Amino acid sequence: MIKPMLPTLRQFIRSAMATIAAVIAAACLAGCGIYSAEPITAWVVDADTGAPLEGVHVVATWEVRGGLEGGNLVGYLKVMETVTDKSGKFHFSGWGPRPNLHFGGVDNSSPSLLLLKRGYEYKATSNRASVTTPTPSRFTSDWDGKTLRLSRTSDTPGRRPRDLDLMMIDVESLKMYGDHWGEIHDFLCEMGLEVTRRLGEHTEYTLADLEQRYDVHCHR
Repeated sequence: MIKPMLPTLRQFIRSAMATIAAVIAAACLAGCGIYSAEPITAWVVDADTGAPLEGVHVVATWEVRGGLEGGNLVGYLKVMETVTDKSGKFHFSGWGPRPNLHFGGVDNSSPSLLLLKRGYEYKATSNRASVTTPTPSRFTSDWDGKTLRLSRTSDTPGRRPRDLDLMMIDVESLKMYGDHWGEIHDFLCEMGLEVTRRLGEHTEYTLADLEQRYDVHCHR
């Protein structure tokens, strides 16, 4: 009696899987969309001297937001990492087309750029956009062809640097929503060195903490 039921069970499973796939595909077509991005080339200089900064670690993210109010971070469509050369230039290749498989919409201020270099304050910036700005299907960066400026750190003794806290929030989000740390390895190592330099060894996200708790292996 069991064997005759197997084909029916298989048919039921296939039908259920096909239905689920169709629902996901319909949701994607209705709200997710297909996206791509233009290349980004920009420069980073010292805010005081205007000198080009080599070795600035730059991460580009295209965020997806959703939830009940539609404004909560739920994932990332794309995450990329690079570093500036001797002239302070960095470049991200274009990408796409890529479907958004998250239950949410791509943030219309994407891409966000996260910049970090030892001895300088962490900087995060994105495109200017309002709630009424439509989300494009092909993204460009407001910073393409332009110059970003980084300021040297000037920490106040006894006061926790605010830029480090902001950096940790951004990095934690990349871990929490999709586990994208594998895509920002060099940025994490630079963060570990900078946190150690400015906060000491006895705090989270130092180089030792990253290596011991999160298995991030950095070349010292």
